[in-house]
Amino acid sequence: MADYAVAVSNFMLATVAALVVGKAVITANAMAFLKIFDRAPLIQPILFKTAIYWVATFITRLVERFMHFSVVDGNRPADFGTYLISGFSWQRFSAISLWILMLFLIYVTASELSQLLGPAEMRRLLFTYRPSELQLNRRQRARELMRLNRLADEHHVDEFRDAGSAAHHQLVQIVERLARAPKQG
Repeated sequence: MADYAVAVSNFMLATVAALVVGKAVITANAMAFLKIFDRAPLIQPILFKTAIYWVATFITRLVERFMHFSVVDGNRPADFGTYLISGFSWQRFSAISLWILMLFLIYVTASELSQLLGPAEMRRLLFTYRPSELQLNRRQRARELMRLNRLADEHHVDEFRDAGSAAHHQLVQIVERLARAPKQG
């Protein structure tokens, strides 16, 4: 490694940091209160989970720094507060923390969308469908699915079964718009 001027310590630091972040996410996911916004608008669980993950990572990183300060460097644990005030690089720590916050925001948004649509639909949207294969484009399809969701929230299932009801007609119209156009052969 020295021949290529690559510091192994940088790789080890990045690996340990990734393990610390992973540990914080796993710990946070085990908490039951993380699901309190599951029925709220999508932005609320995204921001809440991002904040929880970030706080857990922030605390874990400080604890990891404390362990390094006291165990590896051999300092007295009582001197850690003084070290945080005088010798700790808060600018670097804050910059990394902000970067982690943004990465968590991206991760949680993707995770929540995946849970909303389902992993199979996400896989189809990202890797299978081509816009020309859909009768509607992705944005129109998502809007129709949201209309269907609102319709289901506003009406009882018996209204959908009654072929003469307005709810039934709206349901049929939405399904017709969502259905693929027949292939011309």
